[in-house]
Amino acid sequence: MDKDKFNDRGYKLLFSHPKMVEDLIKCFVKEEFTDKIDYSTLKPVKTTFVSSGFRGRETDVLWKLKIDGKEAYIYLLIDFQSTVDKFMSLRLMTYTGLFYEYLLKEKKKKKEKLPDKLPPLFPILLYNGKHKWSACLNISELIDISFPSLRKYIPQFSYYKIEETDFSKELLKKMKNLVSRMFLIELSEIEELIDIIEDTVKILKKEVSKELQRDFGLWVRGILHKKGVSIDISKLEEMEVRPMLLDTLDKFEKDIFKKGKKKGLEEGMRKGMKYGIEKGIEKGKMEGKMEGKMEGKMEGKMEGKMEGKLEGKIESARKMLVAGIERKEVARILEIGENEF
Repeated sequence: MDKDKFNDRGYKLLFSHPKMVEDLIKCFVKEEFTDKIDYSTLKPVKTTFVSSGFRGRETDVLWKLKIDGKEAYIYLLIDFQSTVDKFMSLRLMTYTGLFYEYLLKEKKKKKEKLPDKLPPLFPILLYNGKHKWSACLNISELIDISFPSLRKYIPQFSYYKIEETDFSKELLKKMKNLVSRMFLIELSEIEELIDIIEDTVKILKKEVSKELQRDFGLWVRGILHKKGVSIDISKLEEMEVRPMLLDTLDKFEKDIFKKGKKKGLEEGMRKGMKYGIEKGIEKGKMEGKMEGKMEGKMEGKMEGKMEGKLEGKIESARKMLVAGIERKEVARILEIGENEF
């Protein structure tokens, strides 16, 4: 599944809510320092370090917070591309450098004292492409170290990868938060979504702000629309979810069945007409050969072909009538009179 601009805006909107960032770190980041994060201090920083050349495939979100009482930052880069970028560690290192330059410029602009040390920034890559992530997680692995004495001059920069497909559906179902539900909705087929979305609505109605309810509902609507289903869960109450989804999915399945049946009938009619005409021509040729004299051979063939073609059309017409197609429509498709069959 390739992503479009909706995912770009939708993901950025969702991770502009502190609750989503908190759920992501608590459930999907396995590092010791996360126990010391004060999530009440989360504040979004409105800036972007993704270059214009990559805005179609990436989006980023920056958060300021306190870790053990000290200032720190979380940088979240979301990659929608189906292909793996071999040089992701280089680009994330570049974005980190740009962030520190931005931080110092802001200090100078506000005439604040420059820090003795820069605050830590934790870079996270959230990847939801089809292919397994195979790029290295440290920039040093991209650099050829032909001379051991150069090793100490090679940059050491790592990023933390969160890959949606690394988590089984069973594990995601056990995590009762919106980020796990977001992953589940993207990874699941249409017929699996009823229980997942019903549970999602329960979380939305009980645990999060009205703004996040709205934004998550809009994101789900966009994802379901791409799967062929139209429904807005942000406007539903808990008791309405299951019957509404069942009704919507039932209509979806019936629509798919009708489209398949129509396509099958049209293909059957084409094949039936071709087969009938071919058989009719073959029969006409045989009769023309057997009954025609040498002088009337050409005339016999022509008459045989005409009769065979008509016979083939009549046979096709009978099949179409049995299939439930109206007589008038059959006559129009086969270009013959209604009284001829």
